[in-house]
Amino acid sequence: MKLENQVCSVEQAEKLKKLGVKQESLFYWTHSEKWGIMPKKSIDFSGNPTSMFTASELVLMIGFCYGIEYSDKKQQFYMETNSSPREFTYYDTFSQACAYKLINAIEKEWIPIDKINKRLLEG
Repeated sequence: MKLENQVCSVEQAEKLKKLGVKQESLFYWTHSEKWGIMPKKSIDFSGNPTSMFTASELVLMIGFCYGIEYSDKKQQFYMETNSSPREFTYYDTFSQACAYKLINAIEKEWIPIDKINKRLLEG
């Protein structure tokens, strides 16, 4: 499985960074000499890297990731975004669906950012 399929999208990672999520992850997106997703041990921190959170890290931060299902027909993960009428948002990976849930929880202030960061650092 490609590394890109195991982490949130770059856009989601940058949004989480902007929302105040601590930049502590196994993988980073770096904008320095080395481009792309890199393991923590091999990145140049002077290039202002962005944490590319894995599904495990995202679930740890949010505390749950229920309501996300997989559709063999679409080859995508989806989750119900509105109970009536039924609407679904589709994501290419489980990590992307979890990142969306975390971003939504932060923006709606369902989980304080300090609690999310504490979970991440203690994880």
